[in-house]
Amino acid sequence: MIARAESQLPPSDRAEQPDEPNAPVVVGKSKPGAEIDQALRARIKARLGENLTQSELARQIRVSVSTINRWINDVPAGDVGHLEWLLEKWEKDIDERIDLSRINVPTALTGRVAGVLTSVARTSDFALMTGRAGIGKTCGIQLYVVENPTAIVLTASQLHGNAEAMVRDLWRESGTQKRKTERALSKNDILVARYKDSNILIIIDDAHELTASGLKWAKGFHNRTGCPIVLSGNPSMLDKIRMMPDEDQFTSRIGQNRKLVLTPDDEKELAALMLRQFAPRHQDELNVLAIQVCGKRGFARKLKKQLRLALEILDGGIKHDNDAIKALAEKGYTDAQIAFKLAAGQLLTVEDE
Repeated sequence: MIARAESQLPPSDRAEQPDEPNAPVVVGKSKPGAEIDQALRARIKARLGENLTQSELARQIRVSVSTINRWINDVPAGDVGHLEWLLEKWEKDIDERIDLSRINVPTALTGRVAGVLTSVARTSDFALMTGRAGIGKTCGIQLYVVENPTAIVLTASQLHGNAEAMVRDLWRESGTQKRKTERALSKNDILVARYKDSNILIIIDDAHELTASGLKWAKGFHNRTGCPIVLSGNPSMLDKIRMMPDEDQFTSRIGQNRKLVLTPDDEKELAALMLRQFAPRHQDELNVLAIQVCGKRGFARKLKKQLRLALEILDGGIKHDNDAIKALAEKGYTDAQIAFKLAAGQLLTVEDE
């Protein structure tokens, strides 16, 4: 029965094909009376086609092709509930992932971010990924999630960085509901049970905003579940960790400490991308000035704000009735370059140390 159904699939999707080396398999016997969610199965089948094969879907949710193939062919195998949980999350986030792919532009730096996340996911490490503000860490994370939708991204903030906030966010992102048998358990214990041995990558962005309890929760969740966890943030995160009373216990569990920096080539690439996106008519005249901004603290974030403000100034017209503006014009600066410099004066600038 299975062989006949598989014979109709393209070769790359047939269950007899060997699984990719790094694709974990959903293991275990089917639970007694396990049934496939037919409505979910119909929706997933409708999405399959030339642009989404069973192989690609299996890669994205990190299961074997044979696991997907059996489920699509209505043959319960393994932990069906866990597989359908992964599929429901994949389906729920698909529109958001499409939007992220449209607004984020791949760069050499975002590629390095993806490399770090891939390495941590494969080794199931507890890891730190640090880099100065605005270099593109968040963009890299978002692009990684587009290609790896089972990864979970939590975001810390100054008022939202303790253990309770992280548990609440992970509960929401997981779409978890309490079962009758779990009423006496805390949300964190339920999440631990669901995530244990799942090898799902959890990324905490802006992790420098985590409180001591938030940091301890991340370490404890990794210890209890074995899930790979990446804390991504500014270098100040390291200072916060070093100030923890049990700093040696924390740092001894860190499997990778990856530091991201912008190279001169990265700065040129970033400036060109930002100009194409926000000021395409002024690329040539603003290129040198944009590269200079990328070489200072703030990087892409500051450059985007400065470009938008400069365009607003340009729209209002540059009046050469000011000594500073006259001096710039006499030096050969164009109106666009003058607007760009005026915009810089209206932004808060943090000098390099």
